[in-house]
Amino acid sequence: MPVTGLTNVRALAGNFLHAYALRGNGTLWAWGNNTQGQLGNGTTTNSSVPVPVSGTTGLVGVTAISAGFVSGYAVRQDGTAWAWGSNFLGQLGNGTTTDSSLPVPVLGLNNVRAISGSDYNGYAMVSD
Repeated sequence: MPVTGLTNVRALAGNFLHAYALRGNGTLWAWGNNTQGQLGNGTTTNSSVPVPVSGTTGLVGVTAISAGFVSGYAVRQDGTAWAWGSNFLGQLGNGTTTDSSLPVPVLGLNNVRAISGSDYNGYAMVSD
């Protein structure tokens, strides 16, 4: 069954009880469980329909995505990495252990080309 409202999808990622779709226009959409903010829309409300992943600057120009156990990861065209959701072991890479229901920049990374999330950690590949 098609996911309502999503067209021109370029990539999909999912883990545990949530999923992400990267559209051709560089926007990122999420749906499913959101108890720890893993949908990245500023709430902790579950959603059975796709909602835009957003942030203070708007998460646009996305080129790569990944889903951790209860977190999400994205790379933007400018080579910055962003993360959101569960952070109790520091898996968002922002120097804290506080969950975030909105995308936050991963600190200390530039020229990111690929990103991956696992159960409680994230990985990035940079251009060098």
